Amino acid sequence: MKKFFGYTAYTLCSLVFFLAILFPADQAGRFVEMRLTKELKKDVFIGGIAPAGLTSVRLERPGVSDRTGVLLQAEEVVFSPSIISLIRKKPNVDIAASIYGGEVDGKVKASDNAKSVRGPYQGFIGFQRIDLSVMDAVSRIPEPGLVTGSLSGEFTFSNLTERWMDMEGEGDFSISSGNMVMWTGIGAGMNIPYDEITAQISMKNGKIDVKDFVLKGDLVRGRFSGAIRLNKDIARSRVNLKGSMEPTRTFYESDLGKIAQTVFRNKKPGDAIPFTVTGTLGDMQFAPK
Repeated sequence: MKKFFGYTAYTLCSLVFFLAILFPADQAGRFVEMRLTKELKKDVFIGGIAPAGLTSVRLERPGVSDRTGVLLQAEEVVFSPSIISLIRKKPNVDIAASIYGGEVDGKVKASDNAKSVRGPYQGFIGFQRIDLSVMDAVSRIPEPGLVTGSLSGEFTFSNLTERWMDMEGEGDFSISSGNMVMWTGIGAGMNIPYDEITAQISMKNGKIDVKDFVLKGDLVRGRFSGAIRLNKDIARSRVNLKGSMEPTRTFYESDLGKIAQTVFRNKKPGDAIPFTVTGTLGDMQFAPK
């Protein structure tokens, strides 16, 4: 959705607001679907559209799909634009959404140096209790349970244009009470339940710097840092992280831990084991050093 916050944001906020007031909801919805589908080069669908207050518009069950299926769908999204900003063609929009059992809120506005509705833009997006296990994109991953849990956090950004990889920003995220599958040289895969994952990141020049990635759980604790080089196809983004894992006594007493002991000789509970994470976001490889 690389153009969403550029010209598409202006199209959505201005056209949707006035169309929802002046025309029947089904006509307004079809027009917006057609316009956004053209901009995003993805199939956009909207279940319903209606005014939500004096200056707000509600989209019901909006989503994006491609030939493989649904990529993203929300229960509802409410856009609250500043009308003056739309007239000036420098959108300033508050966003609130209900999606995958959680809530999203944020603000997107044209930067002071924006010369057109194409940006650049700045703002923030906040997440609260997004259930990763029911996300359409995650559920399509071949290995079930690769990532589950409840996502919360906030990302503050600037310099956002239709070339979304030029965006700059910083974020803090946490995922609680879930599971992750780590593919290693030990066996086919390690299904690791965790209490919480926290991450601090920054983004610039098409690269995400992972300042601190911390895994907390009864079986394994760990900490990583490194970088992710972004690709237009997100799944092909290159991962290069390094850090350490600390299996607990509970882990070593499990069947998987007994197998691991044949590899990690002379290691006892709490000993740090250096690890690297390489490959791509679509195929991450965890390997002991």
